[in-house]
Amino acid sequence: MISWVNQLGRWLGQHKPRVWSARPRIMFLTEGDTACSQLVSAPLKELHNIGEIDFSLVYEGDFRGRILRKMARESDVLIAFRGCSRRSIKTFRAARAAGVTTVWSSDDDLLELEATNPVGGRYQKSHIRDSMEWMIKFADSVWVFSPHMQHKYSASRSEVYRTNSIAPFEINDAKTCAVHKGPQDMTIKIGHIGDFTHLQEMLPIVDVVQNLTAQELPIRWEFHFAGYTPEELADHPNVKSFPYIKGIDAFHEWLKNAGWHIGIAPLRDTTFNACKSDNKFRTFGGLGIAGVYADVPPYRNAVTNRYSGLLARHSSDAYTQAVLSLIENQELRDTIAENAKRVCLERYEMRAVVNDYRQLIHKWALPNKPTALAG
Repeated sequence: MISWVNQLGRWLGQHKPRVWSARPRIMFLTEGDTACSQLVSAPLKELHNIGEIDFSLVYEGDFRGRILRKMARESDVLIAFRGCSRRSIKTFRAARAAGVTTVWSSDDDLLELEATNPVGGRYQKSHIRDSMEWMIKFADSVWVFSPHMQHKYSASRSEVYRTNSIAPFEINDAKTCAVHKGPQDMTIKIGHIGDFTHLQEMLPIVDVVQNLTAQELPIRWEFHFAGYTPEELADHPNVKSFPYIKGIDAFHEWLKNAGWHIGIAPLRDTTFNACKSDNKFRTFGGLGIAGVYADVPPYRNAVTNRYSGLLARHSSDAYTQAVLSLIENQELRDTIAENAKRVCLERYEMRAVVNDYRQLIHKWALPNKPTALAG
């Protein structure tokens, strides 16, 4: 029979007291190298580069589960970004058992993603939903990027934090990108960014292009689709199509030089969309592009109408009128572009966002935090 002394020794060997490092060790676990994971993790990389934290960006598929769990146990904070897989939940459990601070984070309310969305079916699978719901419930903290999503999740649990994301131009150092001014006789370029998963959002844009064509405007204009072009517009003389550009750095380098004067960000008023971040405002505004945005929570919270952008109902008529006002009124277009760029530099530039991240890390990496109970 094993003596109680040996049993105690074995238990102590398996439950070693946590040794907190001088620099918090942050493990950012995500399924793959996506644009959203790059944006969310960029300020953490900056904190690593200036020597404040030890940061590891870890893709689930790059390591065996045993190695992932070992890495998690050796961290001070585990951030499971969009965590929902079996591998991520096992890593999450291992971190909790070792007393590591666990954080579940997402830039989208994935539980509300419609099954009709091309990628939505995955998040409706029972084991995926169960994994997400478990991690959301038992994480030490939940970290989101929109006021609406913070409010929603705070109704069922405490410790829900929100920060801004950086503007994409920070990654490409596009602060010097000039606002696209020009003479009235130039060609006005209107742009939309989206792939095949945004088909429902894009439906009114087909009518916008057709409405602009019917106006027979004296000002030359082009409509650029970056990523996906509706079939109805593929042969339209005023439409130009550009393929999806892989890699956030490469895409924003292209966009910085695309010469867009107006950007349009349609979005339906749905439960899922209400929790989205203001990504397109950060993208357009940060590059000095005057934007037309759907009048829904993500943009209503970020854009001051007729100052840093135009808010419009999600309808073809409303979008058409907003785009027309920017085409025909250069002063309004340039003023909005300048104001939007100023707002983005103040709100989303790296130093401001890094400071918000720094405060969160201090909360999560306190050495006297209690060990979480196993869920």
